[in-house]
Amino acid sequence: MTIVAAIPPGRLATNAAIAEFLDIVPRQVAFLLAKRNDELRESVPWWRVVGTDGQLGTRKQSFDGTSQNELLRREGFLVTKNSVVVSPQV
Repeated sequence: MTIVAAIPPGRLATNAAIAEFLDIVPRQVAFLLAKRNDELRESVPWWRVVGTDGQLGTRKQSFDGTSQNELLRREGFLVTKNSVVVSPQV
């Protein structure tokens, strides 16, 4: 989770990029993020990790129920209707 914690606001990382760095497969990164506990949901910016194609997790939510889509929008990212990150707003 240290890698995810290091992703600054306004930036994204993909499951594949993190997996390559850790020498694991992208599904393992997604699994670890899905299994995070409430403490990590509050302290680690998990919402900044997207699929290789920019796809967002359909059920990912923060401890208070806020969706990944909404958390990215709050940081200035443009997200299409089908929840694909298009580009950050500058």
